[in-house]
Amino acid sequence: MLLKDVLKNVNFIVYGDADIDISGLEHKSQSVKNGDLYFCITGNVDGHNFAADAIEKGAVAIVVERKLESISCPQILVTNSREAMSMCANNFYGNPSKDLIVIGVTGTNGKTTTTYLLKRMLESAGKEVGMIGTNGAFWKGQIYDTNMTTPDPIITQQLLKKMKDDGVEYVCMEMSAHAAQ
Repeated sequence: MLLKDVLKNVNFIVYGDADIDISGLEHKSQSVKNGDLYFCITGNVDGHNFAADAIEKGAVAIVVERKLESISCPQILVTNSREAMSMCANNFYGNPSKDLIVIGVTGTNGKTTTTYLLKRMLESAGKEVGMIGTNGAFWKGQIYDTNMTTPDPIITQQLLKKMKDDGVEYVCMEMSAHAAQ
């Protein structure tokens, strides 16, 4: 997919060519593959510090919150790289949630139990149901380990796309409520 299409609905300034092909998305430099768009996420650790490593592993462009002078590949300057990652993942995977009914469950206790109950009720009504949560992602006999109650946007969109492609109609999803940083 062309980088400029991945960036649809994202406010950005591009330094370099936005007409390049992107074959994947990643925000962990150690997991970058050839053709990936790498997101420099700020937080406890600053992803900008690993941009050169990501490029060495094959990233063809990077999303940054500040321009990096020592980087020669295209840089996409955004205000919030985490927000941009969410929009880009949605674009890259074709906005799969538009064709699904996603039921989000949040709260301090009971998210896992509630999503299991919802899944069973919908299945009893003859619906094709997927689930994403603490115990992984499940649909049609498939099981994926997510390692988190609510996976990052890239994994979430990837899972939703797979579910949609497999004919899932409803997704029951545990949603951790974290304050924005």
